[in-house]
Amino acid sequence: MMKKILLPACLSTLLSAGTMDLPPAESWKKLGDGTRLETEGNIWRIQPGTGRENGIWSSHALTLSRAKYRVSFRYRLGGGVLHFIVKHGDNTYSLLEKRLPATGGEWKEFQAEMTENRPGTHGSLWFLCTRPVEVTELNFERIPSEAEAALKRRLAPAPVEQREPETPETIPDLRDTFPIAQEWHSWFYADTTEKGGDAFFRVWGYQDGRSEYRNSSGPLWRRAGADLTYPYLGFYSAGNTEVIRWQLRCMKNSRLDGVLMQLYPDPKSDRKFLNLEHFENCLKLARQEGFRLGIHDEIQFMPKSAKEISAFIERASSALALAGKYPEAFLRRNGKILYQYEAWNLPYSAAEHQQIMEAVERKSGEKIYWMVSGPAEKMVQIEALGCLKLPANTWSHCRKETTRTYGTGGDRWEADSELPDDTLYWDKWRESLRKSKQLVAEANRKRKNKLEQAVWIYPGFNNAGRWSKLPEVMPDRSFDRDAFFLKAIRIAQQEVAPAIVNLSSWNDREEKTALEPSWSNENADPFASVRLLAKMKGARFTEPPLPPKEYVDPWMWSILYGIDRTPPRITGLRLHISEANMAVDAVDDLSGVDRIEVSAAPTAYVKLDGEEAAAFGCTFGAGANGTLKQDRFLPFTLTLPARPEGYGPLFLGIKYRAPEGAKITAVLRYPRNTEYGIFRSNGEKASSIPAGPVLHGMGASRWHEVKLHNFRSKPGSSGKIEIHLKLSGGEEAALEQLALYPEAIANETSRGFALPAAGKEFRTFVVGFPDKLLPRNFTGIPFALQAVDTEGNRSRIQFFDLTQEDMSFSLGGRSVECDGYFWR
Repeated sequence: MMKKILLPACLSTLLSAGTMDLPPAESWKKLGDGTRLETEGNIWRIQPGTGRENGIWSSHALTLSRAKYRVSFRYRLGGGVLHFIVKHGDNTYSLLEKRLPATGGEWKEFQAEMTENRPGTHGSLWFLCTRPVEVTELNFERIPSEAEAALKRRLAPAPVEQREPETPETIPDLRDTFPIAQEWHSWFYADTTEKGGDAFFRVWGYQDGRSEYRNSSGPLWRRAGADLTYPYLGFYSAGNTEVIRWQLRCMKNSRLDGVLMQLYPDPKSDRKFLNLEHFENCLKLARQEGFRLGIHDEIQFMPKSAKEISAFIERASSALALAGKYPEAFLRRNGKILYQYEAWNLPYSAAEHQQIMEAVERKSGEKIYWMVSGPAEKMVQIEALGCLKLPANTWSHCRKETTRTYGTGGDRWEADSELPDDTLYWDKWRESLRKSKQLVAEANRKRKNKLEQAVWIYPGFNNAGRWSKLPEVMPDRSFDRDAFFLKAIRIAQQEVAPAIVNLSSWNDREEKTALEPSWSNENADPFASVRLLAKMKGARFTEPPLPPKEYVDPWMWSILYGIDRTPPRITGLRLHISEANMAVDAVDDLSGVDRIEVSAAPTAYVKLDGEEAAAFGCTFGAGANGTLKQDRFLPFTLTLPARPEGYGPLFLGIKYRAPEGAKITAVLRYPRNTEYGIFRSNGEKASSIPAGPVLHGMGASRWHEVKLHNFRSKPGSSGKIEIHLKLSGGEEAALEQLALYPEAIANETSRGFALPAAGKEFRTFVVGFPDKLLPRNFTGIPFALQAVDTEGNRSRIQFFDLTQEDMSFSLGGRSVECDGYFWR
């Protein structure tokens, strides 16, 4: 018995990675008078009516992007015509039209492919028939491109099995030990919103902008030295809630007992902690995840005013006051909140340390487990102290290059040879452990409150920092990090049997000590360190689910989510003035370049030599003009005229001339949206970006593009951009021209042809300029170029302009050397 149609299950079930959801049953409409639509089992039957156009169509549109698609099914009996109708804007057209021959009683396979070259279209299936027809196994899918298939093969994450350490000895047993990590840093900053959208992270480092990665293109292995590790999630902001949650889950699954958050005194007042709101947010998330946070007070590197006894007491008490709101989220030892600081550079006597500890406990109303690293002979005299953290193994595996000096800080020592000597490392480590154990034992014979001992262990160490151009210490790759890590713990257990193993650190990338899952040149497994930690606690580490991709550095999407977000790069340009066109070379690592887009219509521009009327105002600071002098700031302001619609995101182009080897550092301030999700000190709204960019001198004039992230001015108001430039490495430089373009440039789409290249696809595109954009006497006005790949990713915008020399060049064209930035 026939019944009303219910589409077969295969229509709504994804059959492959490229299969798309088909319209639900209720969305299919009948065409023509008397058309019937019925099913029996898995068979879909269409009985035409009496009208001229009979059949069915889906009023539920499928969204298509620029790609290839395949539709397939089996059918029998009468024939018909299959249409796939596409709507783009106000236009409707047929993307696919296939006639189906009659089959009689036999089932026949039907399959057809179609290509949609427009982004953001909507399509509907139309099935027209003049005679009865039966259909089954209808399937519609997107066909992965060759680039997608290659991307999936090359970059799909593969599970990495635990790699046993390259040592015959057994894994240390930490089941009866209290392992914690310290230095969970709160200051990493990435200059995009928490839900990143299309913006890429181009700054990563301190909130004040100190960073070796500033304005660099691509993942870290394209922009910095191989001795630095790259976070598993890519660059992130420390206040990104989903990244915090993921890190807490990694710590918990590694079986750490807790982590110590790095807190710094506020430089403005010294009597409170910087980023205390961030600490509270982490406590809130730790409570949700069932993990615990302690305090690592980074007091010893602070100014004298922060080290005043009253300031220390007030600051510590303010953080401990949060224990009333989040008691279960605080890390505790022996029922007391764990509070750690280092005392090497502190001016306090033993009695003053005791005074501080007692006052903090009284004021906060909390019992504190004080753990301090500092001058051991002094610290063991303090009755309030709960744990002496000593020694640290930093000196045992780092050495100043071309010297015999090992170690850092007060732990430096001389060797007999400049060659590394592993025996010396471990002999020195054992010697220090025995001395500290003896000191604690002697102190405990006299103390009322017995001291526990913590041993401070680094899994690796490279103190070159991110500001050094050459390594100052022995490169980490010269030893097996995992084996070293385990050996340090094993020897500490043999010599001391410490109550606490203090691991440093969670995410300290300057000293290359991070336990945080990372991509590294030392181990193919990003989770190697946390897997070892779990194994030493008698457990197996489980990778937590990834955060939603919108919260992760877009550069990592191809590796973590199988989605290509790496933009193409423009690598060369040849101007053909006599023909009003130019040839643009571009390359893409993964998807292949699809087109070049160009705009010759800036929102506003100004020539600083005064030859052209300014489209917006440019005012220099008192006594200044467009000339830059060595080590002097040049302040100036761009004023945009008021517009009813205001201004949205912009690109600023700066044309300048500076001597080769010189550089110009820029600091910009402009009206912008608050970047929600990026942690900033004390919750202040963002009105400026970190120091940068850096404009490098090449002798000749050149353009540099700066994206004014989240630039906004209110409707009807003018926009102002304040710029401070400082020249270094040269006596004099000059600004020549400025231009502003909207984030989405006006497009003239090119045609291109491929050129052979090993390993990558280079494409050359010819871009034509209509006369209205480039009249024959057009000079001095910049134009913007941007490359787009087949996945829709866009390169950085790059600015050029045409000079009188270009216009009159006898051969009708010349080559332009593109910024070396695009080659990194």
